[in-house]
Amino acid sequence: SSERIQRGDEDNFWSMGDTGPCGTCTEIFVDQDQPDADGERELEVWNIVFMSLDRPAPNATPVPLDHLQIDTGMGLERLAAVLQGKTNNFDTDTFKPILAACADAVGQARGKPMQYCEGSRDDETTALRIMADHIRTASFLIAEGVTPSNAGRGYVCRRILRRAIRFAHLSGARAPVLCEAVAAVSSELGGEYSTIRDQESAIARVIRVEEEVFGQALQRGISEFDSVIETLQHRGARIVPGGSIFHLYDTYGFPMDLTAVMARERGFDVDLVGAEAAMNEQRMRARAAWSGSGTSTDPVPAAVADWASSAALQRFEFTGYTSLRAESPQVLAAHECNDGTAWMVVSPCPFYGEGGGQVGDVGALNLHNGTALSVLRSARLSNGSVVLRVALDDTALPKPGDILRLAEVDEAVRHGAAQHHTVTHLVHAALRTTLGDHVAQAGSLVAPDRLRFDFSHPKPVRADALEDIQRTVRAAIASNVPVSAQEEKLEDALASGAIAQFGDKYGDEVRVIDIPGLSKELCGGTHVAKTGDIGAFVLLGETSVASGTRRIEALAGKAALNHLYGTEETLRKAAELVQCAPSELAEKTEKLMAQAKSARKEVDRLKAKIAALAVKSASPLSLGSDGNQMVVLELTECDGEPAMVQRAANAAKQLYRDAAAIIVADGKTVAVAATSKSSVDANGILVDILGGNGQGGGSTRFALGRCERAAKEAIELWCRASKAA
Repeated sequence: SSERIQRGDEDNFWSMGDTGPCGTCTEIFVDQDQPDADGERELEVWNIVFMSLDRPAPNATPVPLDHLQIDTGMGLERLAAVLQGKTNNFDTDTFKPILAACADAVGQARGKPMQYCEGSRDDETTALRIMADHIRTASFLIAEGVTPSNAGRGYVCRRILRRAIRFAHLSGARAPVLCEAVAAVSSELGGEYSTIRDQESAIARVIRVEEEVFGQALQRGISEFDSVIETLQHRGARIVPGGSIFHLYDTYGFPMDLTAVMARERGFDVDLVGAEAAMNEQRMRARAAWSGSGTSTDPVPAAVADWASSAALQRFEFTGYTSLRAESPQVLAAHECNDGTAWMVVSPCPFYGEGGGQVGDVGALNLHNGTALSVLRSARLSNGSVVLRVALDDTALPKPGDILRLAEVDEAVRHGAAQHHTVTHLVHAALRTTLGDHVAQAGSLVAPDRLRFDFSHPKPVRADALEDIQRTVRAAIASNVPVSAQEEKLEDALASGAIAQFGDKYGDEVRVIDIPGLSKELCGGTHVAKTGDIGAFVLLGETSVASGTRRIEALAGKAALNHLYGTEETLRKAAELVQCAPSELAEKTEKLMAQAKSARKEVDRLKAKIAALAVKSASPLSLGSDGNQMVVLELTECDGEPAMVQRAANAAKQLYRDAAAIIVADGKTVAVAATSKSSVDANGILVDILGGNGQGGGSTRFALGRCERAAKEAIELWCRASKAA
């Protein structure tokens, strides 16, 4: 009947947005016999879309699709709620333990029990639902190597966690509580999702760090937000400016959508467009100030990027994995720039295009007339072809179809990059062995002369752990294990334990770099044949990149040897300076430091004695001020060093116990010292003496400053003014 089957109205029509595929739909509801918290009896559990149309532009009339489709989906948790007789997902058996864990943790933190009420929408129940849902989601993300950060998927994780942290804070928790619920997530879901169970402790650590970091700024940020709202209310405005939203993000770490939620809770709209503009301005400033990463960031011109769809490039062949030379390569495409350079694609091509963190090859394209084009950069197009930027140097640009004599990669540069890439895999493996399986790659730079490896970890790596990592990598190099590269099916590679980078896109066939017993990763980069080919390795240090992301910097091969040679020479020179053998340098340095410490103590003792003698030998000028006795001491035997003047002040307090002392040293330094028996304000007197002609300050008991004119003259003027008053 028409009451049960309806067609075409907006309730029975689905689209993905203003444009794109769309069509009529049908939905399956379950009558729950009782209204839920929103007053609804029916719960939608299934949706079926008959995808038959396409809307080419907003408000345009849909046109038929060439290929008809059916898009269907069921809410698994909603169906579980129906089967368990619940009116919403949160009241089901998989959520209850997580909700209980959140309630227990918050209750203990605030000293008052927190209650979850089924079917309710009260504030505490809503807060618990948000915490439980978000902690579950964040646990899955972190288990897959996505840790909180300020970019990409890491920022999604951070936004989820910080929203949950805010609700924990609103519920009265002032200490980390969400991390306590990870065990419940693992208990409920770890059986089906083993990564949650295996990394439970690591997930909890990451979440605890995020709670601690954001918790410290949360209250200050809320106060700042309240101040913004109060100002807007005073002005009669109802929109939170984009600059204020960005300031809360930049200063206190408030995700912009969190600020938007807080604003709407108070009845305000938000200028997210302005906030994004402020964010973009900051990004541009950061790029302008950035010193560079060692890789070219110049974009490939659009005309060159479009070659990816060219039929000519379908003949492209990369041979760089097996050879550094290609004879008689053919030019497939060429584009001359106005700066004396050009872009070219040749095939076969031995040049590795920058990607996967590894810089591209350099080298030369040799022509039949005896000239050569220097290859300055090798980049990669979206179809996998490698495009070369060459220096023309007054040479005519070869045309598509031309055959060159030879394409040749710079062997030393390639070997350096291969050494650093293979050792990057060893560093990754050593980090996971030393710190835990939660460590996941978060970015890298592989250059011929250095490497940089960013990884997920919630706190600084201890010095002893860094030393263990360096020893582990050096042992792997010394073992001279073969490094193999082979093509495998993606599912087979992952089943064999190969590590894939979360978020990277892989085809059905992948390249696997296997260092038996040490490392196995999906990787398209270039590598050495054996770990022994890496040679030397030096771990330079570890720093923070962002909250939850650390960075290792290291050297391998010739670069590491040069670093070690330089360190050895520095040690030799230092040993010569202190007249000992390099092996005795640490012991000799400790002795010299002890001697220097003892000498400083003796110098301090003598300076105190000199200051005391200077005070005793000075002729005091007695003054009376408001019933308080004061003496003026001009110290001719004492310089104006602040520490020396402080010692003189202490000596004056001992000598003139019932009076305050004004001390003059080196003609311009003035100190005022007041004993506990004196009621004068030392800082106030100093300010009066300086009279705006100098700088200084202190407390009521001691103040120190420096006059721009003669201190003695300034004190005399102050004395006359005091008597006149």
